Amino acid sequence: MVADSGPPIPPELRELMFQPFHSVSKSASVTGSIGLGLSVSRRLATLMGGELSYSHEDGWSRFNLVLPSAPRVDPARVAIQRRVAAMGTRRDARDTDAA
Repeated sequence: MVADSGPPIPPELRELMFQPFHSVSKSASVTGSIGLGLSVSRRLATLMGGELSYSHEDGWSRFNLVLPSAPRVDPARVAIQRRVAAMGTRRDARDTDAA
């Protein structure tokens, strides 16, 4: 989560700001922005099974990124899977040579 005590984003712009090439800032002090950051960030979050959202509560603007946790990996199981895969590769090569 990122929080800021600045002015809130108007409700009518809250979804629009996640669209490509849109910016809620009309300020000339914001240079070099073409309005892709939030749209790309939300798209990446969605592709990873998560979400990026905005809220304004108690005088704070909040951007919240939620991603699913990665599954626990058992190193012993991975080692066995690699050995089995390697054995299958060698067997396939022998079958090809015999043909």
